Amino acid sequence: MGLKDQALVIKWVHKNIQAFGGNQDRITLLGESAGGVSTHYQMLSSQTKGVIKKVIALSGSMGGTWRFTPPDVAISKSKQIAEFFQCPTNSSALLVECLRRVPASQLLSSLTDDVKLLHLFFPHGKGHLFAPTIETEHPEAFLTEHPLQVLEQGRAQKIPFLTGVNADDGLVSAFSFYGNPQNMKTFEDNWEDRISHACNLTTHNRSRVAKSIKDFYFPPNKTMTYNDKLEGFKNLFGDCFFNFDVHRGADIQRRFSPVYLYFYNIRGGPSLTSGLTNYKDVFHPLVDYGLSFAIMYFKEILLGIPREDTAVGHFDDMMLAFPIMTTIRRGHEFYNLSKSFVKFLADFAVDERTSFKGEELEPVPEKGPMMYLDISKQPRLISPEFVSRFEFLRSRLEINTYFKYCRVSVALCS
Repeated sequence: MGLKDQALVIKWVHKNIQAFGGNQDRITLLGESAGGVSTHYQMLSSQTKGVIKKVIALSGSMGGTWRFTPPDVAISKSKQIAEFFQCPTNSSALLVECLRRVPASQLLSSLTDDVKLLHLFFPHGKGHLFAPTIETEHPEAFLTEHPLQVLEQGRAQKIPFLTGVNADDGLVSAFSFYGNPQNMKTFEDNWEDRISHACNLTTHNRSRVAKSIKDFYFPPNKTMTYNDKLEGFKNLFGDCFFNFDVHRGADIQRRFSPVYLYFYNIRGGPSLTSGLTNYKDVFHPLVDYGLSFAIMYFKEILLGIPREDTAVGHFDDMMLAFPIMTTIRRGHEFYNLSKSFVKFLADFAVDERTSFKGEELEPVPEKGPMMYLDISKQPRLISPEFVSRFEFLRSRLEINTYFKYCRVSVALCS
């Protein structure tokens, strides 16, 4: 669903929720991954101002390589698709009118092979086709400035904001390296291009920045085994795709409204992670993906063989919050943990104050270190390991972000 469609639905709910027994003054948005990105964008847009009262963004934040497309790139990609269907490219109005007549199935056929083969999560491929971008000023515009500029200048909605990440979110992008070493080799052989995509580098000092990132995550003076490299890629992708922008967004927003941070770290429960690490990359990705989960559940449920992997991957929090692939019933080992996590989210939506298993979560201070509530079997306030890598990435990535701004915003560069 597009961001404008979401905004339309949110405004409809606000207008009509009282007819269903709801309270229009207590609307909280919750989303995970791309949904978390969406909820954060809604917080930045004037289209939903005064409509939403709180936002919960799980493993998703505005900006970054798969969450924002600079206008010049969006225009270029649109023209490529238009040319594929022999639509005019010299007029935006004619281009849009022409593409609207193309059936959705045919539009999909115009995508690159990498996108068709699910390379959204395969960083050794070309990646993503479209993400939110900037519009020109008009009454129905959703976003007219770079999202970071909206945040920095305090124009995001000043409402309570709960956000965080999973301990091993980066596995969702590194998993194809587990089953096929050739994928890792392809990435390493094309390091500058691949890392530029993964970490959203621009052409400004790209070679130098790409090398410094490689040396940081894979020290040249250290002998690294294949498993060491897997750990390095998991951290790298987790930082560039999730951790960095979530932490940076929270760091900026805390100057303007209450911000609450969590770190989901419940190990051994229902998980997508084990299925991802069984991925072999032999057949079509959908087939491989399905087989990996079939193998995992056959071993665990039918044979009673426990999972060796105890990582906490992307989407694993949703497995505990909703009965998606398994049902946690009363008496199940994770039943109480599931109830506690659901209550943690619901309490924030109800009255903002929330806790997990008795450990209260307070808003982070406006200045100084930001602590995360460790959502685990033994919850406590922590500074996750990725925070120690944050300043390194900020020093490498923000100069690239600044030069990217200059192409679309004179105000920020003045």
